[in-house]
Amino acid sequence: AHSWQPGIKNPYRGVVVWPVPENVEITVTLFKDPHAEEFEDKEWTFVIES
Repeated sequence: AHSWQPGIKNPYRGVVVWPVPENVEITVTLFKDPHAEEFEDKEWTFVIES
């Protein structure tokens, strides 16, 4: 877990540090028109909560 590190001068300003990138793996199923050669463009939104 990542923790809040308050600043010395102002405890309301601080940082949260991630020491290494966190990879998140997902699995999706894509559907397309059987008469089309390409998939349609889709907009994706991922919300990651812990």
